[in-house]
Amino acid sequence: MDQSKIGKESRIGSTVRISIPAKVAYDIGALHKMLDNLAQTLGCNPCVSGADCTIHLIRDYLVDPESLQLKENLAVGGALEG
Repeated sequence: MDQSKIGKESRIGSTVRISIPAKVAYDIGALHKMLDNLAQTLGCNPCVSGADCTIHLIRDYLVDPESLQLKENLAVGGALEG
């Protein structure tokens, strides 16, 4: 997605949906850096308090039938619950 469109959409009231892996969600330093990056992307640095953001923890995985490795399914996400 074009970064400039994210900022423009957030200013007109659109919800911004962010899907993050558990590795980021449960690491306070990584989560803080992600929120800083989000604020910069939305054009409202240093915070996102004015943006309607929904954070989802990636809980769905796809299995590669050849390697049997799991890959995060970014098309689906469960709500982040604490």
